[in-house]
Amino acid sequence: MAFIGWALLLCLVQLHPLATSSVHYPDGNNLTHHSTLLCRPGQANTLLKLKQSFKFDLPDSSTTLPTWQAGTDCCLWEGVGCSNSSGNVTALDLSGFGLYSKGIDPVLFNLNSLRLLDLSNNNFGDQRYELPSVGFERLALLTHLNLSGSSFLGQVPLGISKLTNLVSLDLSNNRCSLFDDPDYCTFSREPNDLWAPYCHTLVANLSNLSDLYLDFVSITHSTTKDCLNALAKSVPHLRILSMEGCSLYGNIDGSLSRLQSLAVINLSGNDGITGPFPEFFMNFLNLRILQLSFTNLEGPFPQGMFQSKNLRVLELSDLNLSGHMPNFSNATSLQTLSIDRTNFSYAKSSYFNNFTALTELSLDGKIISRDFLASFGMHLSLRKLALTRLSLPRELESVFSWFEGIKNLRSLQFYDCDLYMTIPSSMGNFKILTRLMISGSNLTTQTLSAVANIRSLKFLSIYSCGCSVGRLPSAIGNMTSLQRLGIWGCQLSGPIPHEVGAVKKLTSLALSRTGLSGRIPSSIANLTQLTALRLDQNYLSGEIPTSIFTFPALQHLDLSQNQLSGPIHEFNGASSRLKDVDLQMNELSGQIPQACWYSRI
Repeated sequence: MAFIGWALLLCLVQLHPLATSSVHYPDGNNLTHHSTLLCRPGQANTLLKLKQSFKFDLPDSSTTLPTWQAGTDCCLWEGVGCSNSSGNVTALDLSGFGLYSKGIDPVLFNLNSLRLLDLSNNNFGDQRYELPSVGFERLALLTHLNLSGSSFLGQVPLGISKLTNLVSLDLSNNRCSLFDDPDYCTFSREPNDLWAPYCHTLVANLSNLSDLYLDFVSITHSTTKDCLNALAKSVPHLRILSMEGCSLYGNIDGSLSRLQSLAVINLSGNDGITGPFPEFFMNFLNLRILQLSFTNLEGPFPQGMFQSKNLRVLELSDLNLSGHMPNFSNATSLQTLSIDRTNFSYAKSSYFNNFTALTELSLDGKIISRDFLASFGMHLSLRKLALTRLSLPRELESVFSWFEGIKNLRSLQFYDCDLYMTIPSSMGNFKILTRLMISGSNLTTQTLSAVANIRSLKFLSIYSCGCSVGRLPSAIGNMTSLQRLGIWGCQLSGPIPHEVGAVKKLTSLALSRTGLSGRIPSSIANLTQLTALRLDQNYLSGEIPTSIFTFPALQHLDLSQNQLSGPIHEFNGASSRLKDVDLQMNELSGQIPQACWYSRI
């Protein structure tokens, strides 16, 4: 996932049709578009053939590439950059255009003058199609290649390993489920879509590489030691190493310490990584980001201090680290700190006095005290606060009052907290709080009503609650800024209130395993922006409102395990985008909709 380095490297201006425009490359070269025709006819034809392989009539598509027209200068087409001397196409940046195709058309490899190729965040693989096994080796001039988030599967082509000029390579893939909150991403234990057998075969020829993103690309036959040895030997100038969720296993080898240019190390989500915390991590002078969460590192944390004065992000969540709280006193530039679900001992609030730049903090409640909570109001820079395993006696249960002094707080999260969450009506004073998550905690019956006072919320997730929280309040209709609402595993009662139809910005509504009963309200017809609707495992009855079958953006529908009856209608308007539908274990009748039989292509 190249949201750290890629955006910084690719200082490409948006390539829209202009009489004169420039593309600025990371190495400082400028490629200027002139009003006179520059583009070579053969390359224009190649791009037009590539365009023919794309499908544009899906709601995801943000463009139809209208500037890509025969007889016009392809150097002025959106996403295209050319050399001002030769007219060769040297940059193709289609990132985030929402394009769809059945794999990559091999005609792409005719553009052998490309130095930059960015196809990220499109759907070229549909998780069914592999990257072409041959062809990439023809793009020998490439310095930047980004195929992240494009839904490919299969083996990473060997041709990529032959691109000796590569400076940045991003093959990462986002594994988060649609129904996961953006701040609660679980790591899939199923095989990843892309895989590579050995690290050394992938990087052996990439000596110029600076940035490497392989997040969620399975490395099937290499241990962690093998991979790090290969990188230390073949990629001496590596600056960014991101291998989150790559199925790595074994100890972190000391060979990594030879890569002294490293500024980013992300090995999170590799639960096969074991052994002690490597002390040499403390000695990287250029280190800005260190992410090791969800591995199985264990034992005492080194007693020394991080030598880097520029450490910005430190994520050590869900590790078996023990001993004294790490000494971060010199990490004054720290912006993100995650040390929840660890076995560290008691932490004093004074440990964090120097963190004037801290914006995101995730802590384990077992290592903090009441005084620590009371000090949060001093951290005015905090924008995100997450507390895990917090346990307080009843007389201290109104923990929210301690956070009211954090005026810039935008995200507040509680995981597995053993307290009765009394949310005061004053929570409405949080004028810019956009995200609230409560998981595995005991809630009072007033909780949801109090939450409804927070009009600024865009994301609300409450799940696996310890007691009944009563009815879903009608006041939810006042939360007009809400975009994602997820309540599941909590014992609600009664019907879905009619007022839910007033929350017109909702794109995801999940009310699963909540005990809701009655009919699905007709006002749900107002939620035309829904991409996901999940009301499964309840006691809902009556017919499914016909409006649900007409939602234009709907991708995921789960109404299973209810008492719904009546006919199943055709998915008019949504059929081209639907990905999964689950209506099982109801009392429905009629024919199975055609959209369930055919792919969206």
